[in-house]
Amino acid sequence: MDLTQTDESFEKTLPLDIFLLNYLKDKPKAFSVLQNQLSSIGCTAELKLDEERAVVKGIKKNSEGATACIPDVNQILVDLSENYTVHYVTEPKQIKKLLQDVPIETDDLKVYTERGQVVIVGEVEAVKEKLADLQKNLLFRKELVISEKYKLMEEEFNREMLARYPEVKTTRVGSSIVLEGSDREVQAGAAKLLQLFLQIQERRIQLPPNLVAFMDSSGAVPKYQARFCQTLRHPVSFEVGPDLVLSSLSSDAIAVAEAAILRDLKEEVITLQGDTAASTDFNKVKELLIKAKNEANRDELKVEIAFIPASSGNTETKVRLVGYSKEVQKLKETLQDFQKKQFSTQEIFNLSHPELVNYSDKNLDLTGMNRSGEHVMADLDGDLSNLTKDHLVITGPGVQFYFDSDGKKDKASIERTCKVLIKECIQDLLQNTAPVSDLYDNINNGNSQYTMPKSTWQKTSATTNPLNKTKLEIKFGKLVDEEVDVLVVPMISRRVSFLTPYGKQLHEAAQKHLQKNLMTKKTPGNIMSIDAPPSLNSTKIFFIECQQWDGPKGRSLQGLRDGLKKCFNLCIREGYTSVALPVIGLEEALKFPSQKAIQVLRDELMLFGSYGNCGALSSIHIVINPDCQDSETFYKDLYRNLSMNLTFRDQEIFESVSSDLVNITACVDGGVNLQLVFGSIVDESTDVVVNTTDFANFQTAGVCKEILAVAGPAVEAELRKANVIRGHIFQTEPGSFPCKSIFHVNGEKETEVIEDLVCGIIGRCDRLGYKSVAIPAICTGQGGLDPDVVANTILQAIKKSLLSGPLQDLTHIRLVLFKMNVFMAFKKNAIRIFHSAAFKTVVDQPSSFLPPSFATFDPSTLRSSSSIQQTTFTVTGSRRDVDEAMSKLKQLYQAQCCSQTFRHEELQDLPPDDRTFLKQLVQVLGVHVEEDPSGQGRWTVSGLKDAVQQVMDVIQKRSN
Repeated sequence: MDLTQTDESFEKTLPLDIFLLNYLKDKPKAFSVLQNQLSSIGCTAELKLDEERAVVKGIKKNSEGATACIPDVNQILVDLSENYTVHYVTEPKQIKKLLQDVPIETDDLKVYTERGQVVIVGEVEAVKEKLADLQKNLLFRKELVISEKYKLMEEEFNREMLARYPEVKTTRVGSSIVLEGSDREVQAGAAKLLQLFLQIQERRIQLPPNLVAFMDSSGAVPKYQARFCQTLRHPVSFEVGPDLVLSSLSSDAIAVAEAAILRDLKEEVITLQGDTAASTDFNKVKELLIKAKNEANRDELKVEIAFIPASSGNTETKVRLVGYSKEVQKLKETLQDFQKKQFSTQEIFNLSHPELVNYSDKNLDLTGMNRSGEHVMADLDGDLSNLTKDHLVITGPGVQFYFDSDGKKDKASIERTCKVLIKECIQDLLQNTAPVSDLYDNINNGNSQYTMPKSTWQKTSATTNPLNKTKLEIKFGKLVDEEVDVLVVPMISRRVSFLTPYGKQLHEAAQKHLQKNLMTKKTPGNIMSIDAPPSLNSTKIFFIECQQWDGPKGRSLQGLRDGLKKCFNLCIREGYTSVALPVIGLEEALKFPSQKAIQVLRDELMLFGSYGNCGALSSIHIVINPDCQDSETFYKDLYRNLSMNLTFRDQEIFESVSSDLVNITACVDGGVNLQLVFGSIVDESTDVVVNTTDFANFQTAGVCKEILAVAGPAVEAELRKANVIRGHIFQTEPGSFPCKSIFHVNGEKETEVIEDLVCGIIGRCDRLGYKSVAIPAICTGQGGLDPDVVANTILQAIKKSLLSGPLQDLTHIRLVLFKMNVFMAFKKNAIRIFHSAAFKTVVDQPSSFLPPSFATFDPSTLRSSSSIQQTTFTVTGSRRDVDEAMSKLKQLYQAQCCSQTFRHEELQDLPPDDRTFLKQLVQVLGVHVEEDPSGQGRWTVSGLKDAVQQVMDVIQKRSN
């Protein structure tokens, strides 16, 4: 602003926007307000449009000069600029709209379309209101027709729209969804809706027509949909037609729904026996079943009955029961009880050997129909008097395991050919068997052996279909969040709440249910099964009664083993497909040593899988709470133990061990292998290892301290002398570290610096001819940066480097991540940045699990892990047949045994973890190890042939 003054007056020039000058000229009211304000202080204003300025003139008010008036003029001009605004419209759509509209002119607003421009001028609030109306009129609107399946993705779609496009308004109008907002965001929302629709999965279940009709007539479909809406993360829809069609965004949710339907609904067709089909008794049966059906259907339709009379093509009268499994079973039992009461009888026969009554399922089925009993009595009268019984004790390594597995079939063959009955004498066995290891403490206990339902006995074999093998999955999170059939939870003396983190969660989720069922004291190893409450994503909860750790020979260890056996056994018997459990014993209240807790779980899983048929159980989830102290250590020990035991006696017992923390690798741009490794960088052997440091504190816990501990003092001395410029790489010799060079960097806790450093590391490696480099998660440890931010920065820098041009020498980039949350952050960002299709799981054992050093190994420790077992059989039959069978049983076992020798020196190259594995192998396989009497350092392994060979393979593989 220019100021000119004389003794009597002054003149102030104010440059104004040409459109504001035009507005003041065109709007006398606005200009009048300005003139009135100026006149009150003795001034006037003149608008000079051709010069694009306004001139304010005034006279001096007193002898002190013009300074008494000029501040007032300045304030009036400031008010002018604050009260009025000039808005230049640049958005093409807005310009088009304004040009099409009838010119709008009010006392406080005017639109100019001069000089090829569109300008809105007026009072500030009026201009804002005009712009808002203009924006509203330009909103893009899209209407999308939806189907009934929209409810499957409605929650997910709304969550995505709120997170990504909060400005888009979503409205449900009948069978359509209306999206209103900017063109780009509305189109993106429509694309997201289509994407979710394409992700919906379907599964057809072929049910008997009568079951499908029952679901329709009983209203079961809406009940199931409401139930799964509450219990599952993703809703499941049902379509009832020739087949039952299940639809959901989640395949796991569909599997849970399918298992529930197949378990909950049932059809039974029962043939009426004997005189029950006669008219008189048939009417009684009909009356009894209808009465029971009406009682079951008192509140709602749960079961239906149909009577199928005999006909020319079918001479049997039958009853069809259709409905919920529980009610169908009750009516079936009612019918069976009626038939037994009407026609059953009992005969008494004195046996020459009273204990034969224990085997009545084989040779004394005397309870049944009256006429059948008479015939059996006549047939057995002479034969039973000639029976004799004898005991056979077979002693040797692995004998019990052999007759529990492969020898069962051979033993059954001897029974048939020799016409004898062979039974294992459990009590004698328990009294006379020497202990093999903790792993087999209860293997011969009839209540804790793994058994299958009768329907699967004939299908069990050592070579099960690999497609049916159980998958082991290590999961991270809360146990109560798992979507499985069964949850396994520890408890102590009826208490679950406050016992463990799992107990707290279950107590909150099912407090009333637990109070109702946890009323009686439990013995360690016993389990209690309850229905899971609707708030959980499971069907059943198995509570194992546990006891605080009381030593390796105490009751706590055996109780936990028994409980796990029974849980797995129940899963098979009840036909459950999935189970989730923690590593029981790690909880504060139980105080198990971590290695013991993991060993018990591993041993029971291995024993369970080795029986050859896991029934319908296809998935076992082992859940680790990431908030638990030392969770990384627990995970490493658990993963290593499970991965080393996927096979047993040359048979694959589990399909795989999967985990979110298993290393992944991808071949990215330029053929470079990018690997994400969960482990410690000090276990790397790449050409280059990157050390992250602040070049000041070298002994603070973290990557720098660990690397220097291996590299040695000479490298640390170089670092102490270094004067490194911000963002530069300091390169040193490796010292004792098993690499070619170490790059030392300081991320400065800034993502821009980290990005430049990673690009520099890759570039320098390639220029210097290095083929591989290991990089830690820079600044996520002592630096304290968010792992997700660092992961995005490092991976984007790698992608940037690879896209800048092909690398000549560098082929392997390994990102080595020590913390679980850091690994998960890198994995998520890597899949996003390089696309999930590029990555694959690396299932080989992480190098960070294998300690680098070990001491001399004494073979006598293997001897302490082995034993000689005994098995006692009771053989019943004629004297000659019993003698022949006992001789064949001995020969059968002896033919399966062998011995091999090894030298003391062959064990010295075994690392500690392999030594532990060898000890466990000796225990599990039941082989016997003893020193050769010659005293020449030779040792003998004896036992079953394939078990001995498996032990020798481990020894000889390492020695070679």
